[in-house]
Amino acid sequence: MEHFCYRGFLPVKSGQRARELGAAANREETTVFFESPYRINKTLVACADLMPARQLCVARELTKKFEEFRRGTAAELLAHYEKHPARGEITLLVEGHDIGEWTDAVDSLLVDPARRSDLGRRAAAHAQEFGWGATTDHLLEVYAEARRVRTPTPMDPFDEVVQAPAALIP
Repeated sequence: MEHFCYRGFLPVKSGQRARELGAAANREETTVFFESPYRINKTLVACADLMPARQLCVARELTKKFEEFRRGTAAELLAHYEKHPARGEITLLVEGHDIGEWTDAVDSLLVDPARRSDLGRRAAAHAQEFGWGATTDHLLEVYAEARRVRTPTPMDPFDEVVQAPAALIP
């Protein structure tokens, strides 16, 4: 069974809309939004900034005679809707990210020792490259995975992790 997250109408204000789209970019499941045909181009611009490689679907007039589905990246959909303005009811679907992409990104970060030393900047760059957005949650996932698979070196700051005794953990 496929999971999805329904979020209703996107916020009108651009900052709130960007936060909502950023959260969608970081979900593993598909996210479904309603959007106004008057704001769809602004929304696609925000999607192109936050998740340039992510697949989207703009569905129009669902369950009606002129039902339409357009799939592609935000830039591809924006190019279409700039030439052919959207009309009617709009449903926007944002593809969820594949956790396998995270593993691939971490692996690529850890192959070269020079790249490992610059992990923070690289993690943010990879997050943008894969269209995840450089959110704290996902960067922490990259760091955690990097720590897990990394070979310790002498005086490695990652070696000094202090864990609470099991009896103290509820």
